[in-house]
Amino acid sequence: MSEMPISDAREHLAEVVGRARYGGEETVLTHYGSPAAVVISFEMYQRLRNAADDEAEYELPPEIMAQVDEARRHPERDQPRPRRAGRQAFEVYSHLEKAPGTAQLLDAIDDALDILEADPGDARARRRSFAGGLWGITIRDRSDDWLIIWEHDQDDAGIVRVRYLGADPFD
Repeated sequence: MSEMPISDAREHLAEVVGRARYGGEETVLTHYGSPAAVVISFEMYQRLRNAADDEAEYELPPEIMAQVDEARRHPERDQPRPRRAGRQAFEVYSHLEKAPGTAQLLDAIDDALDILEADPGDARARRRSFAGGLWGITIRDRSDDWLIIWEHDQDDAGIVRVRYLGADPFD
């Protein structure tokens, strides 16, 4: 943990945020020598927020957890879009590609996957937090809400794995 006056943090904000985001470093910002605020990564913020409010972390229904567990046991790493998806997510996506009238939904899913691939730390990719290090992105459709559940790869934190794509059970 480092400490920095707010006046210095203004001049080096990108560096302070980068150290928090990529290095997990906490920076205490001081005002006239007294702690005033802390800069932490969004991931740390979510963990702290969820620890303080147990209601913020959703428990997934058993049938979805079974699909997530299956995807963790048998990752298909070289599949086309959605990239790095488990079997269930890939099959749902493939089905949607063939089904009539799903173009708008597929566009919304593609947009969410683009955000996720570009920056998993983006707040739009971390709308929901689930037990076990899983995150969720809600996709709004005309008739139903959809959910993408993802997590960081256990071997490479720079890679994300889509573990579930389907109807939102909390809708």
